[in-house]
Amino acid sequence: MPVVTERAALIVDDAPELRITLRWMLGGGGFDVVDEADDGAGAIAAAAERQYAIAVVDFSLPDVDGAAVARAIRERQPGCRIAGFTASRDEVVEEAFAAAGVTTFFEKTQLGELVDWAARAA
Repeated sequence: MPVVTERAALIVDDAPELRITLRWMLGGGGFDVVDEADDGAGAIAAAAERQYAIAVVDFSLPDVDGAAVARAIRERQPGCRIAGFTASRDEVVEEAFAAAGVTTFFEKTQLGELVDWAARAA
């Protein structure tokens, strides 16, 4: 059973510099806990351990695509708001995320907008 934390976020991205930046921004945006995973397996394991208000999931991960990760998180945590995160938006990525139940998308250049969304979503 996942641990319930007041305002927890999960960042799933294989780029460490991006995770560090988002962790700092989300922490400054009022999240009590900001966990990180650099691949799909780590994200799914994290979702089994802690309840997240939001998850930011990159599409291009080293072990599995982000849509599969989003689907796995959604199955374990139906109340978690998930944002798809990608270097460049395209129809294929958005369709894959949408099929996994993701309705919010950000490009990696939209960190400010992502943090604003996270503050409202949590």
